Amino acid sequence: MTKNVPAYSRFVEAPDVPCSALQWFRDQDLAPNEHAFDWGTALYFSSVGQLHHKSDGTINSEHSPVVTVHAPQVRRGILWTVGEVRFCPVPLSRFPELERLRQSFLRWIKKFPLIYDHHPAGEHQFDYYLEGSAQNWGPIRGLPSDQIALENRHYSISRIESNGSLEALCRKLALRGVICADQD
Repeated sequence: MTKNVPAYSRFVEAPDVPCSALQWFRDQDLAPNEHAFDWGTALYFSSVGQLHHKSDGTINSEHSPVVTVHAPQVRRGILWTVGEVRFCPVPLSRFPELERLRQSFLRWIKKFPLIYDHHPAGEHQFDYYLEGSAQNWGPIRGLPSDQIALENRHYSISRIESNGSLEALCRKLALRGVICADQD
């Protein structure tokens, strides 16, 4: 049975430190071409295969050896987004080198504490500090810089929170004495 969705891994980490997940990729033998964006970095593994394009000229990441690393960012001055690594090809088995890299990445990230799992029987110790749609996704691992933040009651959100949901969340947090900035 082949998987029909991209392979995701999520993590929390302080946005003001270099992204550990991105550094992990840089330290591997399978060297990618990096392309930085405001949301993070796209990694293209040219030694694994060529880029495929859609009819509009954009890259078809589901058919190309591409991994994206969405680095944690600050929203509303105090909220940190959950980081995300996405192995884009579907199915990933089309690129055996990337599939092996994914397995190696999973071994690395599983060394860090599981701070949240969306399944009812999963880890829920830090649910209170995951807000909005961040609680719809899991598992989420806590990298070292985030462990300190969680102990200091820092809040994390999904990277895809809308401005409307952030407004509602900031009103809710204000009742807890946590004040967000008016805008990003």
